[in-house]
Amino acid sequence: MRWSSPRLFNDPFDFPVSMDFAFTGEEIAEALTDELVKMAYGPEEPIGDPNNEFILASLRNRRVKNRPSAEEFRAFMAKANSKTIQRFEEGQVQRRKFLSEFRNQLAVFCVSAKKDDLLMWAHYVKDHTGCVFQFRCLPELDRPLCAARKVNYVEKYPLLGSLDEYVKHLTGQSEIDYDHLFEIFAFTKSRHWVYEDEWRCVSRLQDHRAGFDYEPFIPEEFEAVYIGHRTLQEHRDSILNALREKYPNTSAYFSSVNIQDYSMVFHEIG
Repeated sequence: MRWSSPRLFNDPFDFPVSMDFAFTGEEIAEALTDELVKMAYGPEEPIGDPNNEFILASLRNRRVKNRPSAEEFRAFMAKANSKTIQRFEEGQVQRRKFLSEFRNQLAVFCVSAKKDDLLMWAHYVKDHTGCVFQFRCLPELDRPLCAARKVNYVEKYPLLGSLDEYVKHLTGQSEIDYDHLFEIFAFTKSRHWVYEDEWRCVSRLQDHRAGFDYEPFIPEEFEAVYIGHRTLQEHRDSILNALREKYPNTSAYFSSVNIQDYSMVFHEIG
């Protein structure tokens, strides 16, 4: 089984190091100022993390007898929040650096739930000249494949949060769920790839120079092999000889195409 570094993947959006927010530091500073004015002068007191500096400042301002006007408060906070722009931009650089370094430590084994998709056979089985391996999960033997997780296909590029969600997060009124960051990072792809019906196992990369690791599978989990209808006879013979010698309990099939409905047909080899 070949476990590859995500940096070798053909999809540049896969394992994205640019997981960010769809707004700028200037937009954050402006939105944060608006939110702080609302928290300090709005009809309702802010509710959230009692230790958050913005909530504490807003509550203190509400209790001051001779407090400044909302306009004066806005001007003061707008000046103070100018540093937010720099912090946000620095955070983006640090986050991308972290994700890039983290991605380089990973190895991924990708499988599909399908064995008969025409695009998959054309793209990954070299125009139907190769073969498809079918593996079975063996949880009683604690095999890696049992830890595979389904890829989530989405319409829109995954973001860490909207502008409103980020401002609410900064001001302690709600939390952005960063616990799902890895799930988004490793198991989310564009709906353009939905035909793959992909599942993934993720581990730590050992051979950083090559960018991939080869891990052996055991005979018990090698369930079947499906040989492409364009596979050369010498390759077919080689595959079948290897099965007889090393994997006698693995089923083998020749494939053919049904030109009536764009489907594949598999014929078991006795």
